[in-house]
Amino acid sequence: MIKHLSRSAIINEVKLAILASPHPNTSQADGRAGLLLENILGIGGGNHDVADAVGFELKTSINPNTPLTLFHKEALPRGSCTTLVHRFGWPAEYGEEKHPVKSFRATIYGSWKSQYEPVTLNIVADNEHVSIMSGEERVAFWDSNDLVASASAKLRNMMLVFAKDNKDGTISFTSALLLENFQPFKFIKAIESGHVAIEYDARTKPNSKTIRNHGTKFRIREKDLPLIYTKAEKII
Repeated sequence: MIKHLSRSAIINEVKLAILASPHPNTSQADGRAGLLLENILGIGGGNHDVADAVGFELKTSINPNTPLTLFHKEALPRGSCTTLVHRFGWPAEYGEEKHPVKSFRATIYGSWKSQYEPVTLNIVADNEHVSIMSGEERVAFWDSNDLVASASAKLRNMMLVFAKDNKDGTISFTSALLLENFQPFKFIKAIESGHVAIEYDARTKPNSKTIRNHGTKFRIREKDLPLIYTKAEKII
């Protein structure tokens, strides 16, 4: 059963997790600190459940230089990711057998230039759409109201817990930042200004034109979080 926590309870339990560090850890996977913290707090069940469980989006950070993934949301029209892979992707190899594939991995902070072709993609945002543009052509987009609704539901408040890997394989939680009062329209502006990135990680499947899509992510650097929240408080 997923435990539901009040604001004061999540603050107290995160403090206890920090004070009780280091913690045994058996995983080397990406996101291991977050999974460990969820287990310690008794709110396991996947990131999509956490905001509902605790009233806060729970994030962990081991490397401050790695942008935080805020949420995943695919663009319109349906199949636009496939279009981006085939139009703007580049030859790559996949797997131990080095199967030839076409890859499109791009983190777009307002604008992105391909290293392989004379291609530039730009993000344009307004009250109606957040669009990925190739010149004057809109190749993918999100409805602004829909994007605001998704972001507000997921990000209304955030608990960011800082962690470190120890040489003995344990993980220590070192401090935490409580971010409240998410500003959805500032979020849209932050996308256009290049403070929030849209990240693609997709490729064709070997010997196929169909794609393997790892999800379209909205990401932000830790230092830019105050741009989208009105309140930031260090809790320990």
